[in-house]
Amino acid sequence: MIAEWAAQGKRMGSDFTYSTAIDTAVHDVFNRYLSEGRFSLLVDGLVDIDALNLREPNGISDERSRMIDMLESVLRENGMTQQIKRMWSRLIKKRAREYYGSLPSRSELKDMSDKDLEASKLYSAKHKYFAERAIHGYLRSMNLSLDDKEASGVASILENLRQERKPKSRFPADRRKMSEEVFWDVISTCRDQAEEDEDFPGLLVEKLESFGKRSIVTFQNILSERMSKLYRQDLWAIAAIVNGGFGSDDGFEYFRAWIISQGSEAYQRWLDAPEKAAEAIEPGDNVECELLLYAAPEAYSSKDGGDIYDHVRDVPQELTGEPWQEDDLPKLYPKLWKRFVKRK
Repeated sequence: MIAEWAAQGKRMGSDFTYSTAIDTAVHDVFNRYLSEGRFSLLVDGLVDIDALNLREPNGISDERSRMIDMLESVLRENGMTQQIKRMWSRLIKKRAREYYGSLPSRSELKDMSDKDLEASKLYSAKHKYFAERAIHGYLRSMNLSLDDKEASGVASILENLRQERKPKSRFPADRRKMSEEVFWDVISTCRDQAEEDEDFPGLLVEKLESFGKRSIVTFQNILSERMSKLYRQDLWAIAAIVNGGFGSDDGFEYFRAWIISQGSEAYQRWLDAPEKAAEAIEPGDNVECELLLYAAPEAYSSKDGGDIYDHVRDVPQELTGEPWQEDDLPKLYPKLWKRFVKRK
């Protein structure tokens, strides 16, 4: 859904400013999906665009809040209580994670001027406000009808927000030396423990924080090497098709990160037979994992390590394979095109 918004915004960009085009595209696609009953995709799309809006100076716009309320109302009319719960649960987790990420580390605090410190407090306060709004929206929507596990989870997040602290790590100290094998074990461990896809990046940061700084740097180096191996024209073409025929630089980067987030076996399948690997994807699936790219830098910074990029290797990212144009995509992979693009 995000890809369709972006693609439509790009097409409109010649007639509007890009930001206005995107806003108009979001509104048009939202209404169309609503009329078509594509509720699950709407939930995923609104949660993803919500995370993007959080990074804007003023945070979540009134228009986005109205869309959330409208979707909740339609879901309730259709008796889709679990989808409502899923939407609010994902919003809480996303917004809480953004808040935790906005809190400066001890090393960052040492280097801040009074002016920077004040700006940081305002930035964190904005994220805290919207995270608390999501929690209250969830409680209001569910009318307090939560089971013990759900209630405990919400209470824990709310307490951490009020105490202005990150939650305690779920992982004990890991004394292993980072290697290719350990890299994939870390990915697998976090993937297995994630109840939903959006839980994975936060778990990965926690897990990496259990390692020493040198191992975190090595993790980032291995990640860059794996990303480089996936920097191929054929994979970019497939990523564009899976994303509705729109293949941006950033989208392909996040797609490669998603492949890695699926584990070593999936990674190898994509290297060996990408078209066959794409058959496991369902139209509308989220095939981006941008936050994987920031996990090691965040973990390194939290250990008073400063900037990880002062210590990592420079891994060349050279695009390999036969170049293609967007008009070539239907001929390159006709089955995938029919499944992911033409079906619209």
